[in-house]
Amino acid sequence: MEILLIRHGEMLYEKTEGLDLDHLHAYANGVKQGPLTERGRREAQRVAGQLGRGHVDALYASEFIRARETADATANALSKPVEIIADLGEVRVGHFDPVRYPGQRRFLDGLRRAYRILPRAIGSTRAKGVIGYALIVYFFTNWYRGRTHGGESRAEALARMRGALQHLAASHESTERVAVFTHGYFIHLLVNHIVDPKGAARRVVKTPYIKNGAITTLSYDASNADDSNGGWTVREYAATGHL
Repeated sequence: MEILLIRHGEMLYEKTEGLDLDHLHAYANGVKQGPLTERGRREAQRVAGQLGRGHVDALYASEFIRARETADATANALSKPVEIIADLGEVRVGHFDPVRYPGQRRFLDGLRRAYRILPRAIGSTRAKGVIGYALIVYFFTNWYRGRTHGGESRAEALARMRGALQHLAASHESTERVAVFTHGYFIHLLVNHIVDPKGAARRVVKTPYIKNGAITTLSYDASNADDSNGGWTVREYAATGHL
């Protein structure tokens, strides 16, 4: 069978003055959520157009608003329902610990300075992209190395993801193709685990940044389910041609 992992469209963030740490932590752990932006809705429509060019037997989404709204565009285009599965949700990366890891404080202080200066230098849209990219990579890297607290561990996250995949594999025939609307960290961590199940210290796909609306394709072969990768193969990673 084939599973298409789709990162949700761009999410609308509640604005704050500067980079408030509590605010960042709330979004990084699912306490705060936002709907799609106008750009995010366009990305969702482009995903729907791409999926409409081939057969899709079922649609699934995480319970996060941004994933559900992205899935809804495809559901409307294909006249298919969306099943919500909580285990498809984003990795809970916890909280920074600047007291224990002073480098985090230096990084965040530098990012706050950039937050004030960059919009005037390169424009607000480009500045948002640069700062967002830096935060995504830095947050994930610190969590991956065990330098955050209060989130789920890497083992817990992978167990949740493997369970979700096995549920999907058990629910569909080998000829079926399903679309799963989920999140960037989720896709990045899962792909690295499939490609290199024993890679405790390194990551095959280096950056956790995946463009909104990108599509990653996995295939499952039940006859190889006892292999180290559980029978899963990565066919294409974070494809964006449809966007």
